[in-house]
Amino acid sequence: MKKPSFFANFFPFFLVFLLIPHNFVLIASELQAAGPSQAALQLLNTARSNAEEARKRAIDFECYEYFPGDWYAIEEKFAAAVSLPITTDAEVQYAAAAFNAAANSYNALFRRTIPLYAQAWEDKIIFARDEFLAGGLRHLFPRYLRRADETAVYALNLYSAGDYRGARDTAAKALHRYNILNFAALVYSAREKIITNGFAVYDPENFARAESAVLAALGEMEAQNYDAAKNYGETALFYYNLVYQAAIENIKES
Repeated sequence: MKKPSFFANFFPFFLVFLLIPHNFVLIASELQAAGPSQAALQLLNTARSNAEEARKRAIDFECYEYFPGDWYAIEEKFAAAVSLPITTDAEVQYAAAAFNAAANSYNALFRRTIPLYAQAWEDKIIFARDEFLAGGLRHLFPRYLRRADETAVYALNLYSAGDYRGARDTAAKALHRYNILNFAALVYSAREKIITNGFAVYDPENFARAESAVLAALGEMEAQNYDAAKNYGETALFYYNLVYQAAIENIKES
């Protein structure tokens, strides 16, 4: 019986040897075609969400106004992270790291900005309050001034506690209340000018309209409806000015 040749014995092993690299290539291609893993994508989504949240907070507190050069540099980092390919796990991990770096930069810029941002609000509040006190009408609106002061103090407490959004919103309320007081002082001055000079007789109807609007404004202030109070105050000021103009015209003609 003829023995199998060496080639015949070796041939099956030779086929396996040839097929092994080919199979590895097929497996690698299939893995690449399958794309990144779910775990990697979850990490990427978290990183991107953190970066977007940090960016939004930085925008809300106007970091770009205080450090424009740094802001644009971080924006470039964020834009670059958005444009990165994410077809493999390695690419996804690299993109996630880029988003994390952008988030850290936004947060660092926010920490530098927030003291300056808070100081700007404080300056505006102090200016508005001092303007009202300079008018010498504090005794006319003691309750409303106290409410504005309490709101300003509450904003400061929120800032000290790290509630920056709450502090900002409360500071805006305080400033609005001081501005309403300043407008109330303006209306009061217009009224006093008419009464002191006896001008109401020149246009009694419009003077009565103005007085009615003032009473409505005070009612709204008591209810802490400050926008409505200002609307009534604007109406009162409009009629007081009409009375004043009528008085001046009559005096010139006489």
